[in-house]
Amino acid sequence: MIKMMIVDDEPLIRKGFTITIDWESYGIVIVGEAANGKEALVKIEKLEPDIIVTDIKMPIMDGIDLSKEITKKYSDIKIIILSGYNEFEYAQQILKTNACDYLLKPVNVEELIKLVIKLKGEIIKHKEKKEIINKKDKLIECYKDDIKSKILKDILIPNYSSSNDILEQAKFIGLDLEGESYCVFIVKMDMEVAKGQRYLTKKQKDIGNLIRDILQIYNFKGFICYTHYNFLACILVNNKELKNAYIQFYENLKDNLSKSIEEKFCIGVGTICNNIHEISDSYKNAKYVLDNLTFLGKNSVVFYDNKDSNINKYKKIVKVAIDYVYANYDRNITLAQVAEFVLISPNYFSKIFKEETNKNFIDWLNELRIHKAKNLLKDPLLKIYEVAEKVGYSDYKYFSYNFKKYTGISAKDYREKNN
Repeated sequence: MIKMMIVDDEPLIRKGFTITIDWESYGIVIVGEAANGKEALVKIEKLEPDIIVTDIKMPIMDGIDLSKEITKKYSDIKIIILSGYNEFEYAQQILKTNACDYLLKPVNVEELIKLVIKLKGEIIKHKEKKEIINKKDKLIECYKDDIKSKILKDILIPNYSSSNDILEQAKFIGLDLEGESYCVFIVKMDMEVAKGQRYLTKKQKDIGNLIRDILQIYNFKGFICYTHYNFLACILVNNKELKNAYIQFYENLKDNLSKSIEEKFCIGVGTICNNIHEISDSYKNAKYVLDNLTFLGKNSVVFYDNKDSNINKYKKIVKVAIDYVYANYDRNITLAQVAEFVLISPNYFSKIFKEETNKNFIDWLNELRIHKAKNLLKDPLLKIYEVAEKVGYSDYKYFSYNFKKYTGISAKDYREKNN
């Protein structure tokens, strides 16, 4: 039912409106009456009518002032003003500015009913439209985080038609991505899938909350999304003047992550860019350093801008390791011992050694030992098991296996062939 209120200073007129027309048959219910505009305003707040029928001339507050107040405070309420011929010109000027309807006195009942039914239709349409908007807003609110994440992923792994379009979409959902500079960093966590999705999701949220706290400390604007089960990407949006504060920010982030989570992690930092369409390049750069220049055994921050210095550092580490092996290949040395000597983790050492030599460490060490064994086998005074021991093999059978594997013939046949 549509709710209607009658406002007139004469009780008989108010009563006449209520009893002479069967309003309920038209889907209308009279929810209240008022003798003047001031009284009406008090009752409107409690009764919440959809339509107000008011006389133009009343004491304390007339219909015109009432319509002005209603238009200010309750824009959805429809107003019908009743005016006499001598008030018509004045009423018409006011009505134009306040979007009210009016009827001339004496009121024609059919005209009044016709106008009320018209307004009822408008009200119902407006309410239906409002309900659709409310449902849409609730739906958007319900999936807001998912929509935000989708937009951020579309920016990181470009999937949009234009920068303006994606910025408008982002702004609509509450992501203010407008800024003078952008930078993407990725936190890669050493998390086992076996621990379960619930554990991984909780851990991601914990790390996301920690990042947000540190962003707030530095007054940085940043937006987080999860691009993989162990990848958490963040787009920083800031002024160019804050560039120098980035390093402090990442060091603080690293320190806090080290204290807060058990898992090992690495932070890969992409390049700083000036346009939204370059954000995907910053993301690629951050991913590159994580895939190629870091290992998850070490809580560290690696900047793409420093990739050349990192590569040179790795070259030096491998060279030191090779020199160490050349001096100690005759001992029972292991990959773990060499890694400890160069002060990095075994897995990390294995990774960078293969990148630099195109061979895994064990193959390279065996090839070196077999090469040394070839020279020693030329000495007829040395027994084969002694040769094995001198090149670092304590197990004669393992030496024999490797010698044939890398040369194609046995150590005995090699000696006979070359002596």
